[in-house]
Amino acid sequence: MAARSLRHLIGDATLAGRVHLGGDQLSTSLADIQAGKLRALAIAAEQRSALLPSVPTLREQGFGGIDIEGWNGLLAPSGTPADILSRLQAAAAGAVRDPQVQQRLQTLGAEPVGSDAQSLDDLLQQQRARFLPMVAQLKLE
Repeated sequence: MAARSLRHLIGDATLAGRVHLGGDQLSTSLADIQAGKLRALAIAAEQRSALLPSVPTLREQGFGGIDIEGWNGLLAPSGTPADILSRLQAAAAGAVRDPQVQQRLQTLGAEPVGSDAQSLDDLLQQQRARFLPMVAQLKLE
């Protein structure tokens, strides 16, 4: 689902008062939080966000095990030649290190980290192992 669609379903409905509580990625709700249109109650991550340091985590409020951090990654089709993957990774890592890009991402509510292909693969495998049982239990397809 595209970010605008998710924003429409969650953020706009919350702003309109049709939804009393919702969850969203900080990158799509930060501007509304800073403008006072939304009130951040908690961060669903292991630690507080540097962008909203006064907002406690769910764990701090007694709701352990709900650490779900948003992330973005650059993916390529299976079979993409290794040299092309290396060039893409180097370009992406360079962009994330650029101070102007970092500032822009932070303005949008993202916390730029940058990593390598193996780290992203590890993250994807961890999340798959974590959420696949939930998908099966809820009978989602």
